[in-house]
Amino acid sequence: MQILMPIKTAGERPPLFCINGEPLKMAKILNDDQPLYGLCNAYNPNFKPPARIEQLAEIYVREMRQVQPEGPYHICGFSVGGLIAYEMARQLVRKGQQVQYLALIDPVFSNHKWSRVKWMMNSFTVKGRRFDAIGYFAKRGVQAGGSRIHTFFRVCKSWAYELLGKDLPIDLRRVRHAGAIRASHHSYIYKAFAGKGIIFHPEMPEADSDSYIRFWNSVLTEGATVHTMKGIKLHLEFLAEPHLTRVTETINEDMGKLSNS
Repeated sequence: MQILMPIKTAGERPPLFCINGEPLKMAKILNDDQPLYGLCNAYNPNFKPPARIEQLAEIYVREMRQVQPEGPYHICGFSVGGLIAYEMARQLVRKGQQVQYLALIDPVFSNHKWSRVKWMMNSFTVKGRRFDAIGYFAKRGVQAGGSRIHTFFRVCKSWAYELLGKDLPIDLRRVRHAGAIRASHHSYIYKAFAGKGIIFHPEMPEADSDSYIRFWNSVLTEGATVHTMKGIKLHLEFLAEPHLTRVTETINEDMGKLSNS
């Protein structure tokens, strides 16, 4: 189906499967002994995403097991890829396989309600915090608006490629495929996973961070290790430097410890 990309096949460590994100850039940071494979539906321009995340995860698991038929498995995922990686881990455990490492890089949410509005309302009632609340939400509005404008222009660029009859480059295919599966990830419900996981998330208000950590500890039954990435405010900053290197170095250190244990 050509949605799996072998990036580095040799090495003494167990293979790491990266769902979405920037595995090619990560390969330059990871240890020389670290085999790495990328999984992304955008690798195949003819791939038609199924209606549900569970179905997409099943396809990814099937592709992954052609490379590594038996566990233990080591999986990481960014954004929607984090959500897919989570569902892959659940399906693997149900099949009697072991998932030894699961790293989710700012995974998207569907069934978790954030408390930003509540935090803002509470801040307005506390003397001395009102201007902080106004400033925070004004800044977030500008940042989010800029991100949406950037995405809009990338979608328009992809339409231009199609009108000219040209093949879409992979970065534009990612934008189109992300839009195609948006409805499926909005309907996905996180259910308990009988294992542990590593979560990378951006800076956020304390109330949100506490809620975030509680949520992941409720679904990862063996515990969640949550890394708050200082300096990251927006989702796509995880793919920019120096943040991508920081995340990859943490994953590299974790994989080294597992391979030596």
